[in-house]
Amino acid sequence: MKYNKLYIYTFLFLLGVIFNSCTDIENIGYEKPDKIVDYEALRKYKASDHQIMFGWFGGWDGGTSASGVTSLMSLPDSVDMVAIWGANTKLSEEQKKDMLDVQTIKGTKVLATIFMPSIGRYITPEGEDPLAYWEWHDTDYDQQVISIKKYSKALAEFFINLGYDGIDIDNEGESTGPAFYGKEQYVTPFLEELGKYLGPESKSEKILCIDGYLTTGINKDMYKYIDYFICQAYYATSFSSLESGSNRFNTYASHFAEHGIREELAKKYITTEDYERYAGSGGPEFTTRSGEKVRGVVGHAGWNPIGSEAGVETPKGGAGLYHIEYDYRDDKGVYYWVNQMIRTMNPAKEESPE
Repeated sequence: MKYNKLYIYTFLFLLGVIFNSCTDIENIGYEKPDKIVDYEALRKYKASDHQIMFGWFGGWDGGTSASGVTSLMSLPDSVDMVAIWGANTKLSEEQKKDMLDVQTIKGTKVLATIFMPSIGRYITPEGEDPLAYWEWHDTDYDQQVISIKKYSKALAEFFINLGYDGIDIDNEGESTGPAFYGKEQYVTPFLEELGKYLGPESKSEKILCIDGYLTTGINKDMYKYIDYFICQAYYATSFSSLESGSNRFNTYASHFAEHGIREELAKKYITTEDYERYAGSGGPEFTTRSGEKVRGVVGHAGWNPIGSEAGVETPKGGAGLYHIEYDYRDDKGVYYWVNQMIRTMNPAKEESPE
């Protein structure tokens, strides 16, 4: 009996040493099973009426690097829509597969972000002169419109053929060629033609968004062609800075007021924070309408504009981040702050909204 007890104690001691020397479950040859996701339910959720989680995604390579930070499939399941920032006109096989997987499995929409262009940008064949190729004429406006519409159609077809769900136009300055930015006479025929292939009027289920300056050069009649107006409401520290001032909700709502009441206009409005600056911190300190202090990205997610009735909030279209992929490496957990934003905008049914 003494020998057996000694054997047992020794065995237990050695077993304890082995387990205590392991820093995680992977070190003992065990892999945590993947979580079980009802992807059909996820896709139905994304097709439902809710505030969407959006992000501009940079450094995308389709997941060829060692880290999931470069893969769209590594994004949280409930991210609704991403726009590829940067090189997005030539896709590798890995990128094509990654995009198709996230679209078909998770129901995530993937857009290509472009600047408000000059004639021919992004798709003029190499070696061709853009003005000559698209038949631009410096002084003949009717011919300019023909040129713009020819280019717009080709641009829409180009990105659709690459597999994207649509285009996000960053409405900011362009310095080369006959630039459209700020010139309503160019932007109007450009958006009207794009609207035949993308956006609500096309009935194609392809998406057309405007970000950056939401009203500069954008005729109020262009509202019907746009799915979402995405505000770069960067560095906001309170609810009031999301509402008032240049390029904020009240300016947007005033510009497009004839197209609906504030409740309707809010549905197309997405507010975003610059996560390139705030990666890991969750943004600056933010004061909510109720006086609560939260991190900025949670403030964006929880904020809703005032509707037609004084003092009564109305749901917005959603919230998002510039460089959403920077949250992949958050010390609190992978995509910690993105998940906080999703839960804030759309609490689970068993949870009570805050």
